[in-house]
Amino acid sequence: MRWKTTVVGLLAALAVKHREDNAAVQVDVIGVGTSVFDSLRAAIGARAVQLNGAAGSKKRDRSGQMGFLNLRAEMYWGLRESLDPEHGDDLALPPDPGLRADLCAPRWKLTARGVQVESKEDLIKRLGRSPDKGDSCAYASALPYESGWVKFIRAEMESAAANQGQQLAQHAPGPVVAIVRMTPPAGHASRYSLLDGFRVDVAGPTVQVPADRAAEMERLGFRRA
Repeated sequence: MRWKTTVVGLLAALAVKHREDNAAVQVDVIGVGTSVFDSLRAAIGARAVQLNGAAGSKKRDRSGQMGFLNLRAEMYWGLRESLDPEHGDDLALPPDPGLRADLCAPRWKLTARGVQVESKEDLIKRLGRSPDKGDSCAYASALPYESGWVKFIRAEMESAAANQGQQLAQHAPGPVVAIVRMTPPAGHASRYSLLDGFRVDVAGPTVQVPADRAAEMERLGFRRA
């Protein structure tokens, strides 16, 4: 769907454009957010953090007495604690009436599984609008437990270990490969790429290629030197 691709690219580009001080970009990955996260991950690596409000939560409130039904409840409650004028994190919000209305709108209750914050769907039905500013603020301020940074640092470490393993395998002693010296054709290009990704760079009057590639190179006009 072309329109979806366009919207995803636009959202990712806006996030990168307005990002400052190498800040993390935390993305709601429900729905179209998955594709936005994928685009951001490709652009800024582990600084893109995926958040799913429906995911479980292992965190507890500042008192240590209450848990949370899901990550959405954890994020909103964490923002509430950060804004506490006496015991908060000295967090300042922009003077935006819409943002203030959104943050004050969600209702909550204490369940057997922890704090439950009113879902976005129920909020939309009750308010007649989507509390996008409030949700954005909660997601941007979240410090996910065992999801955001910890998860991505672990993924980066696993990726680095896998790459190191591949490099060791590439440098491991292997069978001796016969080499053939070949002369490129007149008016040759500086690089030739075969269909399977094998490349030959031409930087002099002759090139060296594996013997099992000689026939393919001859079809491209190369001659055995």
